[in-house]
Amino acid sequence: MTTHPVTVAADPATCSPQFDPFGLAEFRNPCDIARRAVAKLGVPYANRAASPGRLAEVEIGAAVVPAFEGVGLDRAAFTQQAKAFDVALAAALADAGYPARAAPELTNVSMLITLMAALSVFVAMASAPLSAWMAEMFPTRIRTTAFAMSYNIGGWFGGFLPAISFAAFTATGDLYAGLWYAAGVLLVALIVGGLFLPETRGRALDRVTLERVT
Repeated sequence: MTTHPVTVAADPATCSPQFDPFGLAEFRNPCDIARRAVAKLGVPYANRAASPGRLAEVEIGAAVVPAFEGVGLDRAAFTQQAKAFDVALAAALADAGYPARAAPELTNVSMLITLMAALSVFVAMASAPLSAWMAEMFPTRIRTTAFAMSYNIGGWFGGFLPAISFAAFTATGDLYAGLWYAAGVLLVALIVGGLFLPETRGRALDRVTLERVT
């Protein structure tokens, strides 16, 4: 990365946010094609504005891999040119010394297992009291609905994470740009939880029903 930095040179006006949560969008502009191809290979890159009308290029050190104009091509022709571009890009990255995959001999497997185990412990520490806390928080008449809404709303935030992270990566070239979304959601949850979630210890689980009977 130091000796052969990767740069995508393109007209900024032809670049679009590649947010595609349902996998239905087609990105056929040369800038989008170039950024998407580099991002799919997991290679960080810098963006450089090119002159209007100039075809987007991927610069790998001194080597240059030009993108292609995909607008107006039928699906078969676009697929064929996209595959050829991907092959040329991968070959240029390999010539520059970028590995196709992580080297097993350089992977600290024991540390990865330790980190995953530690994360699992933290998840268990949060999940174990969460069910009891939510059961004490909502009255019996709406408890099931409240549980379902809470978990589904959280699922929307988590479900969009891959699409948002990939869009942030393609827009910035920074592998870690998507972490800002996760950090932002956690910060909001921390603030809302700290300010508005009540202490429920000792609260009657059927308190609303008992109050109405009384």
